[in-house]
Amino acid sequence: MFRIGDFFNLSQVSIKALRFYDEVGLLKPTFVDGSTGYRYYSANLLPRLNRILVFKELGFSLDEISSLLQDNLNPDQVRQALRNKRSDLSRRIAKEQARLSQVESWLIQIEREGSRVPDYEITLRELAPQWVASRRDRLSSYEDALELFTELNRYLKGTTPTGVTRPDGTSARDRANA
Repeated sequence: MFRIGDFFNLSQVSIKALRFYDEVGLLKPTFVDGSTGYRYYSANLLPRLNRILVFKELGFSLDEISSLLQDNLNPDQVRQALRNKRSDLSRRIAKEQARLSQVESWLIQIEREGSRVPDYEITLRELAPQWVASRRDRLSSYEDALELFTELNRYLKGTTPTGVTRPDGTSARDRANA
C-alpha cells in the first residue's frame, strides 16, 4: 500500500484532488489510519482513478462520473452516456462556431468602417416557426403598397390560422368567440 504522497507520485494526481475524490466518494483510500488519519492506497485503485480522469477529461460532471463508476454498470449504459455527451458537445461546438462567426463578422464590419466601431449591432435570433403571408410586386411609390396590403388583408380574412393575429389586431379565436 502507498501513502497518499507516494500514490500522488505514482498517479500524478495531486494530493488535494485525491482528498477531494475521497470526500465526494469517487476514490476511497484502501485504508485510513485511525490514529494518524493517514490515507493509504493500493495499486489496484489506479484503474479506477484512471477512469475518473478519462471521464473528467471528456467533460462529465462528478455526479455523472460517480454513476459511470458503479460496479453493476453495463456497457450499454456507458455507451448511452457517451452518446449523450457527444450530442451535448456537438451542440456546444455549434454554439461556439456561431459565436466565432459573429466575432468574425464584427471584425469585418470594423475593417470596413476603418478605425471606427459601428454604432449599431446586427443580432440574429432564432424564433419559433410562424405563419407569413407575402405578396411580391414592383412598385413605383410607397403609396402603391397600400393596394398590396389591401389584397393581403382580403386574403387573410378567410385563411388566418387559429392563434395568429391579423393586421386588424384580431385572431381567428377572437372571431370565433364573438
